[in-house]
Amino acid sequence: MMQYEAVSAVVVFIALLLAILSLKLLLKGDWLLGLIKGLIGLVAFLGAIFAVGIALDFYSYQQLSKETPVATISFAKKGRQTYVATITEEKGIKRVFNLKGDLWQLDARLIKWTGALASIGLEPGYKLDRISGRYLSLEQERSGSRSVFSLHESKNPVDIWELVSTYLPKGLIIDATYGSATYLPMTDDAIFAVTLSSNGLVARPMNEPAKQAVLHWQ
Repeated sequence: MMQYEAVSAVVVFIALLLAILSLKLLLKGDWLLGLIKGLIGLVAFLGAIFAVGIALDFYSYQQLSKETPVATISFAKKGRQTYVATITEEKGIKRVFNLKGDLWQLDARLIKWTGALASIGLEPGYKLDRISGRYLSLEQERSGSRSVFSLHESKNPVDIWELVSTYLPKGLIIDATYGSATYLPMTDDAIFAVTLSSNGLVARPMNEPAKQAVLHWQ
């Protein structure tokens, strides 16, 4: 079982225990201490729901071991400074976006275990966050039509990355960091491979149009 599936399973088990505790307290017939028991039961039930949300968000992350291939991106020119970008993730998920501009960038969210959890072998996890286009011209970048697309559409109200980055001190159990690939040029028929390590994203040209675009841009 993958590590992040195992983490999700543990959190779901905790959620079930909380749910059972809350139901026992809420449904018990003796209400001499009803107010206290009711509050404890309600808190436990809400804790169970919150734990399920955390488990679902953990499940959306993928294990990161050394440098990991995460996606390939191909481009087809649609018009002036407009490209169709096709992202194919390692799991086979394919997404298509219309990007405006001259350059593209892919971003990812990373979570890293620290302390004892890191020492027992828990690997960092990642989730692709967004893809965006950018203009070479500063004037166009300020006033032109922007294109930024999220890659993690979810109805889950719990976001473990936001919770960790906002409320937990850095280095306490788990860290939340952000990784971005360097901006690279968009050109017709170009294909790039994107890999991810604990230090961030790296994009490499995979065919001649991509190699020529990078060579001329640099």
